[in-house]
Amino acid sequence: MRTVRARYADNEGVSIHYLESEGPEGLPPVLFVPGLTDAAEDYCDTILELGRRVLVIDLRGRGASDAPETGYAMADHVADIASVVQQSVTGTFHLMTFSRGTCYGLGYAVDHPERIVSISLGDYPAREVIIPSEKTDAFMAGKWRGRPVAERLSELAFSKIVAETEGHDFLEQIASLNLPSLVVRSVRDSPITDEDWAAYLHHLPDATFVRFEDSPHDIFRPDRLRFFRLVRCNVASAEASAA
Repeated sequence: MRTVRARYADNEGVSIHYLESEGPEGLPPVLFVPGLTDAAEDYCDTILELGRRVLVIDLRGRGASDAPETGYAMADHVADIASVVQQSVTGTFHLMTFSRGTCYGLGYAVDHPERIVSISLGDYPAREVIIPSEKTDAFMAGKWRGRPVAERLSELAFSKIVAETEGHDFLEQIASLNLPSLVVRSVRDSPITDEDWAAYLHHLPDATFVRFEDSPHDIFRPDRLRFFRLVRCNVASAEASAA
């Protein structure tokens, strides 16, 4: 039985929690950057579907990671990812993202393209979506997967994220890397607009595009494993092409 253990990386005094699953030696791991209201623990069992070592990150202000009073810009989140990679990844890895974790994962990828074997993006445009400040109270008062958002995400962290978002767009940079890519879109409440989808299709003509016709933005419903199976296929295809 493969195990999943909690680990911590240090990013200049900020403790970044992540989960690490066991997997076969010699295969590049998958690094998964989940969404804004996700916690790494949401994926304790489902990451085993990938069949290799997986690392799932709680970015600052989420889950079991620290929530510092300052430092919620794109560069700070990318540095969180870098701290985990530095501690636990030797060589290359596959990048998997969901929701707002996508913009931070892509921010890391464009800074460190030599580390990335493939990218699998779950229901988010390849940009840092600006969150209207007038929606913050309603967002924090809501629930995600049955738990209050306030138990998943620091209110301070969210307010800082809203204030420090600059709207970075990574699509053209990612397209220039020519990485094996998977993009999944839901059909209900998706942050990917029709314009975003068309831009993906234009800039990533060789990517695999999948629409989950029965999923809301939480693409792990109604099938918790479907996205993981697609990622596993993308990972295998990327490695076969590189062999």
